[in-house]
Amino acid sequence: MKNLKIAISLLLIAITFVGCDQIIKSKGTYKPIGVEKEYKNYAFGINAFLDSKEMFIAYRPILNYLENNIEGVKFDLVTSRDFVEHEKRVRKGEFHFALSNPYQSIIGFEHNYGPIAKMKNDTIFRGILIARKDSHIMNFKQLKGKKISFSAPSALAGAIMPKYYLWEHGINVHRDMIPYYVGSHFSAILNTYTKDTYIAATWPRAWNKWKKENPAKAEELEILWETPPLLNNALSVRSDVDPVIAHKVAVLLIGLQNTPEGKKLLEHAGIDGFEYADLKTFEPVRSFMKQYEAALGPVE
Repeated sequence: MKNLKIAISLLLIAITFVGCDQIIKSKGTYKPIGVEKEYKNYAFGINAFLDSKEMFIAYRPILNYLENNIEGVKFDLVTSRDFVEHEKRVRKGEFHFALSNPYQSIIGFEHNYGPIAKMKNDTIFRGILIARKDSHIMNFKQLKGKKISFSAPSALAGAIMPKYYLWEHGINVHRDMIPYYVGSHFSAILNTYTKDTYIAATWPRAWNKWKKENPAKAEELEILWETPPLLNNALSVRSDVDPVIAHKVAVLLIGLQNTPEGKKLLEHAGIDGFEYADLKTFEPVRSFMKQYEAALGPVE
C-alpha cells in the first residue's frame, strides 16, 4: 500500500510538470493575431509667411485636429525655406494639400491643384509700405533712385501688390528704384529699420507681429501707404487626392469657427477662420495679375 501511494504521488508530480512545460511552451510560441492599423499620409504644405518653428506651433495643432476627426489619415506638415521654394514645390506637385497665397494658388490651378477653401478676412490681405519716420517721406517722387526691400518676388501682398500700387502712382519699381529680395517679411522690415533700404513692402499680419516683438524699434517706423485688399490665402488640393478626404478636410476647417475647441485652434494660429472657395472665387486674382503683367511684365 505504501509503495502504491508513492507511485501515485510520483505520477501526479510528473503530470504537473508536464502541464507546466506545456503552458510555458504555449506562452513562448504565442503570436498576436491583430493587424497594425495603416494610415494614409498626406503632405500639407504651407507658404513661408512664418518661419518653420512658428509654422509648426501655429498649424500642427490644426493638423492634429484633422487627424483626430478623419479616420485612417496622417498629415505631414511641410514648410519651405521661403516663398520661392514653396512656389517651386507647388509647380512640381509635391504637396497633397497646399496653403498658398492667391498668386501661388492660381499657379497651382495650372499644375493639377484645385481650391477647396480659403482663409477668411480678405481685408487684411493687402500690401503696406513702411519707412523710417526720420526719412520724412511726403510724396512718391522721393522714392526715385532709392532701395526698396521685399520678402520675395512672388509674395502677393508683400511685393506684387505694392509694386502695382507704386506703378499706379508714377513709380516703376524696376526702373525707378532698386529692389532687394531679402527672404522674409521680417527681414524686409528690418532692412528699412537699419537704413539698408529706404522703404519696405510687407503685409499687415507680418507688420503687426514685428511691432509686437519689437515695440521700441517699431516706434521709429511708420506706414506710408496701403494697397487695396485682394483675396486671402487659398487651400488647394492635388487632383489625385481622394475627394472624400478632401471634402472632409474642407468641412472640418470651415467648421472650426463653430466649436470652442476650433476657436481656440484658430486663435492660437492667429487666423480668422476658413470659408468655402472654388475656381470662380479667385477670378479677381487672375484679373489683377493680368493688369499687373500688362503694366510691369511677368513676375520675376
